Amino acid sequence: MVEIPSFMAAIKESDPVFYEKIIEMREFAYKDGALSSKIKLLMIMLMDAAYGSKIGCAKISDMARRVGATEEEIRETVRLSFIMGGLNGISSGLGAYFGFDFEKNDICNKSKMITK
Repeated sequence: MVEIPSFMAAIKESDPVFYEKIIEMREFAYKDGALSSKIKLLMIMLMDAAYGSKIGCAKISDMARRVGATEEEIRETVRLSFIMGGLNGISSGLGAYFGFDFEKNDICNKSKMITK
């Protein structure tokens, strides 16, 4: 099962039919096919980084690790985020190195990040 972003709760409450369609599509898109779910998650992580979603990048990197992505695969994907998103891509891609702390609802080891 694919993790559902927290913002989806509002959609579930206001439009349950639409919510179910989104969930069906996500599950269809994430499952193994010609591309493994690991590769798909790395691609999604790359796009999160390129579009500036540091928290999304952290969450997706954790999901990718759980399906077998190595730290080297994570690093290579973050490197590609520079090609796709320039410095913004790299800045957001840093979230992938630290992962996500669901209890704190924030990036893990945030104190190690340079925030200038």
